Amino acid sequence: MCGGSLISRSTVISAAHCFKRLQAEQIVLFLGRHNLESYSEDGIVTRDANKLIIHTDYVDGQPNADLALIRIEPLEQFTEYIKPICLWSELDESSLIVGKTASVVGWGYEGEKERDISPLPKMVDVKIASKGDCLSSSFQSLITNNTFCAGNRDGTGPCMGDSGGALMLQRNGRWLLRGVVSSGQSSAQRCNLYEYVVYCDAAKYITWIRQNL
Repeated sequence: MCGGSLISRSTVISAAHCFKRLQAEQIVLFLGRHNLESYSEDGIVTRDANKLIIHTDYVDGQPNADLALIRIEPLEQFTEYIKPICLWSELDESSLIVGKTASVVGWGYEGEKERDISPLPKMVDVKIASKGDCLSSSFQSLITNNTFCAGNRDGTGPCMGDSGGALMLQRNGRWLLRGVVSSGQSSAQRCNLYEYVVYCDAAKYITWIRQNL
């Protein structure tokens, strides 16, 4: 399972590594879902994927261009539970967001030792780290001009099952998509919540995203 964000009536953005072994006909999206243990929630819309677009620069195991767009049959309307997130429209310089607090939401494992997906979504606020701090961590090989890292390194943050979810910043009451959850330091399928998480910087790929909406 992976997260994703609706960016138009017919397009969801997620992480490429979630779909590297899948074809479009194998993908099902649940929009507006909250409780994973309930199949009768009001407002849920289910869509099969019509097309899967993985960025051509994506290389397995690397966060650069770790982006996928999933096309679906267009939604007739947005609802209280199903709304698109805004794309980043400001300058894409990573230095301008360093030190800012962003939010991440997902249904991933609830901790390092947990093996089960959380039935309810959880949100955590994370601080965006400088490139220098990222390079001094265990993610040195994953930090490029098209990625950034964030985290509190205090036992909170995205875990297994949260890949593809959005790192969001709020501007003037609107949520903007800046990053997509790509890589966390893990072993034996467990995440290390005392390390940073690496995000693909979606703002650096805004032209590609808009061209494929």
